[in-house]
Amino acid sequence: GSAAVAKFSPSLVQGIMQGIDDSTNGGDRDLKRASVYGIAQIARYAPNSTLSSVAFQILPNLMSIVTDAESAEEEENTYLVEITVSALASMFLFNDAPYGTIDGVDKSSLLKKFLQVLPICQDYDEAKVCHDKLCDLIESGAVSMTAEAPALMRIVGQIFADVEDGEEVASTATCSRLAVILTKIQESVDSGLIQKCFSQLSPEAQNGIQIALERGAGAGNGAVISP
Repeated sequence: GSAAVAKFSPSLVQGIMQGIDDSTNGGDRDLKRASVYGIAQIARYAPNSTLSSVAFQILPNLMSIVTDAESAEEEENTYLVEITVSALASMFLFNDAPYGTIDGVDKSSLLKKFLQVLPICQDYDEAKVCHDKLCDLIESGAVSMTAEAPALMRIVGQIFADVEDGEEVASTATCSRLAVILTKIQESVDSGLIQKCFSQLSPEAQNGIQIALERGAGAGNGAVISP
């Protein structure tokens, strides 16, 4: 829980730093995954001072983990990529990220990678956090609904498709927020671009888009996109 993270995290930092570094973790993938997961929890629940001295050191290590795992293209790396991106966003990207104002952090690149990896599906807890925080980023204007419309349509469509299949990747409240966001995208982005983006989605994501827009229409907004 958050109380335990706050209490014990200072003593875990050294071990976590060793765990995310292949030169010191002995090639132990489980240790690496646990260390990355720990970073995300510390960033969210521990005092900001816990990682402040190593935050800038953690950044390239986590980015390397994402790059290496993606290049390996192994199915088991999906979880590692997802929790690593979650840790990066928790540290540097979310509206309440404790280290979001550190000089030298390329937040535009972090945002691009975050959106590229979403939606999260391997860990329901991480998925719910990331998808809810995505709504925060969009609603605050940190993520542009117009500039990022293609990525957001893909993400929202797949989230709704996963939820429809019984996957607990987003809370009911988050789904409601995403439905409103999708309706606003449809209202603010050129219809030709909307149709183009929709046609490039997977059938599952297209179905998710329809579900989301129907929910928005039920609230008095939105219309259904045609393939």
